[in-house]
Amino acid sequence: MLQIAETKMTIWKPEVSRSQKNTIAAIGSTCKSVHSAEGEPQFIYQNWTVYFKGAAYEPAQQLRNQERIRVIRGIVENKFDKKSNRQYVWCTVFEFEVLKKGTGDL
Repeated sequence: MLQIAETKMTIWKPEVSRSQKNTIAAIGSTCKSVHSAEGEPQFIYQNWTVYFKGAAYEPAQQLRNQERIRVIRGIVENKFDKKSNRQYVWCTVFEFEVLKKGTGDL
């Protein structure tokens, strides 16, 4: 488990989880810019399965598709399934804030 904070992400397809009680499930995308050896900017995009639980559950019910958030408190977890030989990685958010358009936070 890895704790995360101050991470910005775009939320896609938020919906009440069918498999976990009091949980909103969504896809979260993050972007990070790095520079190549030549100094050119390159962007690294990542998509995560995101679960909103605990104190984040109620406010997450109001999230809309493509809304930007800042994770205040969350964790990244993973599990290896020996039967399928697959690694599963997901993010659980316990506290977040919605970023307002036009504030420079996006």
